[in-house]
Amino acid sequence: CITGKNGSGKSNILDAITFVLGNNKPKEMRVANMKGLISANGKHEKAVVTLYFDNSNKAQSPPLYKDDDTISITREQFSDKSVYLINGKKVTNEKVKQLFLSVHLNINNPHFLIKQGEIVKMMKMKPKELLSKIEEVAGTALYET
Repeated sequence: CITGKNGSGKSNILDAITFVLGNNKPKEMRVANMKGLISANGKHEKAVVTLYFDNSNKAQSPPLYKDDDTISITREQFSDKSVYLINGKKVTNEKVKQLFLSVHLNINNPHFLIKQGEIVKMMKMKPKELLSKIEEVAGTALYET
């Protein structure tokens, strides 16, 4: 949960997280196009965001990263392409998604992150609707039948 005063950067943090996780929808990150992430004045060559994850609990480590105490996931956005890195090694966006799936985090789920406007909608849901949403996020809805 990220809290703070208006204008303190909460949405920027969420935008950065969704960017690294593969978001390719500029409007969700409040820019007209992916080039808009680089700079407003054209002085920069790329935008870069890196997320660092504590991987010291080896019982919960992703299978391919048991020897690493930290896992870094980076996305670099150039004017014409994105580059993804895991621990400094170039990988595909699909490889990043597979890493998260290996620890049971489905970043493809549209409710993986709940942004500001969605919270108000959820607060107004009836109990049955809310339960349905929770089951969808938890991944248990497919077992209902």
